[in-house]
Amino acid sequence: MSDLHAWIETVGVIVTALATIALARVTFVLAKETKRLADVGERPNVVITFEPNRRSMMYLDMIMQNVGTAPAYDVEFVFDPPLEIETQQGRTQPGMIKKISILKPQQLLVASFVSWADLRTKAFTTKVSWTRIPNSKKREDLSYFVDLQLLEGLRRLGGDPQVEMAQAVKKISDEVGHLGSGFRKLSVNTFSAADREKEQREAEEWYEKNTKKESD
Repeated sequence: MSDLHAWIETVGVIVTALATIALARVTFVLAKETKRLADVGERPNVVITFEPNRRSMMYLDMIMQNVGTAPAYDVEFVFDPPLEIETQQGRTQPGMIKKISILKPQQLLVASFVSWADLRTKAFTTKVSWTRIPNSKKREDLSYFVDLQLLEGLRRLGGDPQVEMAQAVKKISDEVGHLGSGFRKLSVNTFSAADREKEQREAEEWYEKNTKKESD
């Protein structure tokens, strides 16, 4: 009887040990997967695009945006081949920022660029790199091909609504400012009741006079 009891206890210990090992393995896998999902869910992702300027389609804007869900630090970007334009001094690279300390999630920076005519035939590879922690040596990067010739047929119907609205508001503000300073006077015609009665009598006399001429 004692042997059977000992055997049962031994089996119980083995089952408990196996269950503990299995639970530890499941916990490890779950923790690893949770970390992976967290890394995927919260990560920076910086892209650089070129779009026509909102005020004039003759110029291009370079737009740098963090489309990810975490801040990007020490952002750098290069173009291959380098962007060059023709000037009176020869071929040169247009002035532009090449490094950004931090881009918050969904933050974008717009840099007014150069004339569309200078870059219309350009095709190049854009490489953007960043770190998740300031001053970290581990960098993440993204490379993609950009062909500005694809913007050749782009057209815009009218101006940008927000720009036109801002210009209209500015014009109204300027007009109000001129009136308040006395620089421009507002012309106002005032009529009394007597003036309106006189105007009505003259209109009736004119009507009767012309009606009489037509009947004659």
